[in-house]
Amino acid sequence: MNKTLLPLLLCLLTLGASACVPAEHVGTITRRVDADGVRVIRVITGSGDLEIVGGDTLTVEAVADVYAAVDEEHERSGDDGCDCAPEDAPRVDERDPLDDDDRPEATRRVTTSPLGEYVDFTLERSGDVVTLRVDPRGWRSTAHVRVTVPRRLIVDLDDGSGDVVIEHVGGLTGVDGSGRLSAYDIGGDVRLTDGSGDLRVEAVTGDVTITDGSGELAVVDVDGRVEITDGSGDLCVARAANVSVTDGSGDIHTSEVGRLRVIEGGSGDITNGPSSCR
Repeated sequence: MNKTLLPLLLCLLTLGASACVPAEHVGTITRRVDADGVRVIRVITGSGDLEIVGGDTLTVEAVADVYAAVDEEHERSGDDGCDCAPEDAPRVDERDPLDDDDRPEATRRVTTSPLGEYVDFTLERSGDVVTLRVDPRGWRSTAHVRVTVPRRLIVDLDDGSGDVVIEHVGGLTGVDGSGRLSAYDIGGDVRLTDGSGDLRVEAVTGDVTITDGSGELAVVDVDGRVEITDGSGDLCVARAANVSVTDGSGDIHTSEVGRLRVIEGGSGDITNGPSSCR
């Protein structure tokens, strides 16, 4: 995730509301829970980039880099109702030791901490489900989050805006609002509804079912069936045995596809030839 572009991005996002306000990194939050017996991680985010990576671990760990835009004029006047820290406020590094609460369904919240005025960041476990919620407080703040999980976990995603990368997990389901989404090495089924932004799904051992609004879509190396409902934007499918497409508009390109069925084709060309869908 490219953090260097964030100050400019927040500056552009706030132009409609006030003068250009630069964003600063105000702190880092770390939360973790035991993953023994966990089957699913449910991730609910508002805005900001998100990365979920599976690996050889026995815990779920979420690390959030929190950024906030500080408007000096509003800060002095105090008339905009925003709980913004002073510009010289110290950066905070919050860590949540795994053994600080041994309850089996512990909930860890950051709303009472110095960073709680910028983001509501919670990680909780209930039975075999871990839920991560990332909710920036207003347009002045955002968070970039990296989550590490055991490889076997299924990711249930509810993402608002921002780029998403998901790799080396046991399955993927959910909804993505806007921004680029990339999923790689998924050891099960992928079922996604995507609003806008480019989407790439690669190296899936199960079936892939995608409903896509707009943006380019690439599906590569799928062992199971591929079913795509595509609104607008180009579509590329490579190295899949059984593919069905309902297409609105945009070109369709295939490479090394065993069977292609276009249920409804809108506007755009259908071509076939060598490609990795890059």
